[in-house]
Amino acid sequence: MANSRRQRPSAFDVSFPGEAATLSAQERASTCPTSSNGIPQKRRNNATNHDRAPKQQQLPPVAYYRHEGPEVIETQDLNLNGEDLDDAEEQEGTNTKPIRILTNFSFFDPRHRNEMVPLTDLEEDHGKDQAFEGAGYAVAKPSDMDEDEGQEEEDEDEPVYLRLGAIFRYTISYNPEDELVCIETLFAYYILEKASKAYEPFYRPFYTPRHIARLVILFAAEQHPESPEAFLRNFKETVDIFGRTYVEQDLWDAVPGIRRAIEEFDQSDQTRLRKAPIIRYLLSKSLPTSDRERHYIPQPARRTRILQSKAFIGDLDTAVLKKENLNRTTVTPSIFALAWGRVHEKLDIIGPPYHPLSKAEKESQKREAFLRLCRLVTKAKGPNPTDWSKDERVSPTSEFLKSAIVGGEKYEVGDVVLVRNGEAPFWTLNADVNDLSPEVILPDLFWFARIIWISHANMMYHLQWYNHGSQIMLGELAHPQEIFLANQCEEKELETIVAKVKVHDGPFSNAVKREEFFCRFMFDEGSGAFTSIDSDLLANLRSLPPRDNCASCQVMAERTRTEKMERVNTDGRCQNGVTYNGKTYHIDDVVLFRAESGPAHIGCVTRLEFPRRETDSKTPTMVQVRRIGRISSLKHILPQDVLVDERHLFLTKEMTTFNAADLIQVVLAPPMSSLTGEDDLEEWLALSPDHFYLRYQFDSLNPETWNQRQKMPKNEDFLVCQTCWRDRLREKKLASQFSAYLERDPLPTLDLFGGVGAFSKGLAEGSECLRVTHAVEIGPSAAKTLERNSPGTIVYNQCANTMLRYAIKSCEGHKPDPPVQLFDGKTPVPAPPKPGEIKVFTIGFPCQTHSTLNRFQDVRDIKSNLILNALSWIDFYRPMLCYFENVAGFLQFRVFHTENSDVEGIEMGGLKLLKRGLLDMGYQVREGLLQAAHYGTPQRRERFFLIAALDGTPLPALPQPTHDFPKEFFKNTNSDVTYKTTPSTSLSIVYPNKKRIQPIRSANGTALHPCVTIGDAIDDLPRFDWTHRDEQRSRRGREGVPGFPCDTEALARRGVKQCGYVGRPPYHHPPKTVYQRQARMKPVRNLQHFTRILKADTVKRCINIRLEPNADYKSTLLFAFTMVITDEWRKALRADLLEWNTANPSSAMVRKGFKSGAYGRLDMNAVFPTTVTNAGPTAKQSRCLHPDSHRMLTIREFARSQGFPDSFEFVSLKDKVITIQRQIGNAVPLPLANALGRELRAALFQKWKRGQEDAIVIDDVPPSSDDDPMDIS
Repeated sequence: MANSRRQRPSAFDVSFPGEAATLSAQERASTCPTSSNGIPQKRRNNATNHDRAPKQQQLPPVAYYRHEGPEVIETQDLNLNGEDLDDAEEQEGTNTKPIRILTNFSFFDPRHRNEMVPLTDLEEDHGKDQAFEGAGYAVAKPSDMDEDEGQEEEDEDEPVYLRLGAIFRYTISYNPEDELVCIETLFAYYILEKASKAYEPFYRPFYTPRHIARLVILFAAEQHPESPEAFLRNFKETVDIFGRTYVEQDLWDAVPGIRRAIEEFDQSDQTRLRKAPIIRYLLSKSLPTSDRERHYIPQPARRTRILQSKAFIGDLDTAVLKKENLNRTTVTPSIFALAWGRVHEKLDIIGPPYHPLSKAEKESQKREAFLRLCRLVTKAKGPNPTDWSKDERVSPTSEFLKSAIVGGEKYEVGDVVLVRNGEAPFWTLNADVNDLSPEVILPDLFWFARIIWISHANMMYHLQWYNHGSQIMLGELAHPQEIFLANQCEEKELETIVAKVKVHDGPFSNAVKREEFFCRFMFDEGSGAFTSIDSDLLANLRSLPPRDNCASCQVMAERTRTEKMERVNTDGRCQNGVTYNGKTYHIDDVVLFRAESGPAHIGCVTRLEFPRRETDSKTPTMVQVRRIGRISSLKHILPQDVLVDERHLFLTKEMTTFNAADLIQVVLAPPMSSLTGEDDLEEWLALSPDHFYLRYQFDSLNPETWNQRQKMPKNEDFLVCQTCWRDRLREKKLASQFSAYLERDPLPTLDLFGGVGAFSKGLAEGSECLRVTHAVEIGPSAAKTLERNSPGTIVYNQCANTMLRYAIKSCEGHKPDPPVQLFDGKTPVPAPPKPGEIKVFTIGFPCQTHSTLNRFQDVRDIKSNLILNALSWIDFYRPMLCYFENVAGFLQFRVFHTENSDVEGIEMGGLKLLKRGLLDMGYQVREGLLQAAHYGTPQRRERFFLIAALDGTPLPALPQPTHDFPKEFFKNTNSDVTYKTTPSTSLSIVYPNKKRIQPIRSANGTALHPCVTIGDAIDDLPRFDWTHRDEQRSRRGREGVPGFPCDTEALARRGVKQCGYVGRPPYHHPPKTVYQRQARMKPVRNLQHFTRILKADTVKRCINIRLEPNADYKSTLLFAFTMVITDEWRKALRADLLEWNTANPSSAMVRKGFKSGAYGRLDMNAVFPTTVTNAGPTAKQSRCLHPDSHRMLTIREFARSQGFPDSFEFVSLKDKVITIQRQIGNAVPLPLANALGRELRAALFQKWKRGQEDAIVIDDVPPSSDDDPMDIS
């Protein structure tokens, strides 16, 4: 039997039969350790079995590997989803083996019936002939540099169950951000994440001592290591990946391994480590190695270095983002206190040390609170008689009281009281106080409310509710003593009052005792916003008589009134208008009304038909309008010289009648004759998205030819509502005064994690009230791009952690040495701004660890903690306003991670932590999901935004959609491809307490403007094709379309790093849409209309994709979508166009029924998919081929998808196209940022107007007969 086993094929032969046939014995020998028969073997060491303690020699019972299902054999051409090997630029001088993550793994010996073996056997000799293979679920490891990895709204990557070939070696990482163990095979590296249940008994003895050794060494390597007692205290709270909490004996058992691990470092590092208190303590207390069990730490291929200073080697843009080069997260003391115990990283605190409560103090406070709760429960279950005195009546004959007696205690109007939480199971189950768990807190059982009035007629009281933070979205991260005023009220019996509580108005302070509470903000359950309390309004209401003195009742009454449809009379003669949903509509108004699909319909109101009786609520009010069309709907008949302008309307003779409930809003559409010229038109359109203009009229909405148009009638022939015009003219004049005011005093803005500055640029342009004075960006090329396009901005090309430390130390007078700009490594950064000099922050903190697709991201990635650094910047500078942006997946980001859990941490913990930190600092907060296409971006891109404003500062609203974004499916019958143009979400957010907020209204058929398409955005850019030397059709080129060779080897020899146009090539045609015209508004120095250089095989496949909308890799396979693969089909294939991902039956793409997308061609009449950092024909975002050119999108076309003007020039220090692509993919779309800016301007404008009205009386005299009501100049 032994003979037959020795003659079996090796793991290498089984896994790679093709490669095994061609690989020489010498090549095998150079690749891994071998035995005499050439089969890969374990590495040997000098340790003998008798040196090992008996405990170490005890192994788990023999077990054998059994695969869970179909196995995919690891081969050289295996390409997992997300492994983009086309980027030749990134492969220069680097190892091109892919790095993958392996979970649910097992390792076994194929020579011995797949007997499971520990990894230590790779290093030790048991005197038997062994080979080593493995299996497990594998996915591609996300790149450190792809900051927006996984943005596109697609399914998660499906792990592939791989059968690994020969395992050469394993390595142990001492980088705290990495997984502990990595193995290497012939074709890839695999980071080990979690063992299979069957393999756990073999992996645990291997993993545990090495993990403990790393914990000790990293602790010892700290610049200011704490005492051994502190380490031991933390160690005994550490849970390993198997769910086991370490005990002290585990540490002592690992000491021999720690000693051997230290010996693997350079001599200077060994000396430093041995001086660390924890190392001295462990080595001095332990026995010699030979007298204790040995936990062998493998010798790495080269000396380990973990203590050297950071060195940025190679490409700076990638080096600064690598985990090993990241700085520790820097925070202020208050943010440190907030984050205490909630992150894996040891944070760098700038300020006095934080001293958390000891465990005994926590237990004491918890016990004290629990006893108070028990007393309240006992009181709530007892009798609660009520009484009142005539002396306490508001007036001698009033039914209302100033106070009443409940349970023998006096309660006055204005008191905050506790009321039973009627939804708590404790009360519904009629439990006893002895049934209470010590984990129950007061808000779990009681609600908070303020007494508004008391009536003795039925012994009732009217209350306004509060929300405790733990009972709303803040949940576990709420301040235990903070409550929020709610816009909800109710009448209840006096006997429901349980007790009185002390509530302080304002922020938390030392005056708030542990049993007391404080209230600073209101919480709106509908929008999820925390806003300032209008103290003046509440004071005025308290002076009113009962029943009129409740703010919540006032709000509800106003809401009911606005939702009701009512007639209005503005001319003194007849009812010529209607109010609905807070808006007023008159005859002659131009209005939007609901359409079944697409943007809203437009018409001029000619008649209102009211029910005969005002009390008739069943008969609807009807509106008759003269239809108005959109020039953009006439693209098929427009001459070449007529711009497709979404604001350009035309009048028709068509009439229609509809239910007034379909009214949306009034819009302003003056005839061009009322505007004095193009400049006047631009000023008019810039005032608001609901400003249009009329130039022509047609008989119908669907004219057959452009020649059927007629000029608009004169002003007197086309009336408008004079009241609405006067209001708008007055608003326009005030807006002009406000603009002049802003020009004198714009708000200084700092862009943190600025990228290329798109977020702050768009916000500044949209609001016209910001000036971006400073920006912090770690990427050297991105920082240079920002600097080139925003010359007035001081750019710090440094880590935000380093800059925060420098800013705080500098402003406190410590005179630290300035950090250097990373782009050259020698120029000192400019002086930081001082507190008070910055009024606005824009913060697009890194988001790769928040991706919903990226479930294999390491929870210890310290980039996740940059949210704490961002809060610390705000804590130090205290700006008026803050704007945060991240991927929608941020809502799933958790804190309080534990390594042994499949679902780690607090649900929505990232959002809760962010809002809690801002609330603690006194900021109002609102958040929501925004879809970029809703604001004129030709791209589907859903993003999370949060706006914060200091208490008392206007909190801007989130912008409502201005553009249609179709939600139906598009189907291309030629390629049989079905894909969605939008995410399936409704832009709502569901909090962990199941409450849903939806601040953005996205109903179909209600938008002001039509969707901006790919064609609208890029159709005017120069055309060109890729060419390939092996493709005859490609070499000949297409008539009128230039061809550029995209051959990696040939271009590399010439030193060319891109394919396409550099400089200022002529455009394909003049701008045909407003989007194109705006992109070309400023002079262009370098259009940067070029693509990446891809591998020759990839270029060949791209060239063979049909020039049809939505065509993809399946068009190269020459078959319509089918699940059946026949011999005839295989024979028809061009072998040179196939690759593993798209043709191998084991690939995820084929297993999903040939999933569409790879090598995907875009559709001019659709929108771009999410523009990400790593788009490419073989990348996750692979639908990136030009709609009618044989190539992928260029840099300029990607930039147009994000709203960048053509004058915006990108910088790449190494001339790498992928670097620019990452800059574009990480940006906030400018049209979306513009929309946020308009809302900021509106909020500040309203505040400015109130100030003006308080100072002077605005002239409200109607215009004289000589005034032209259509004159808007």
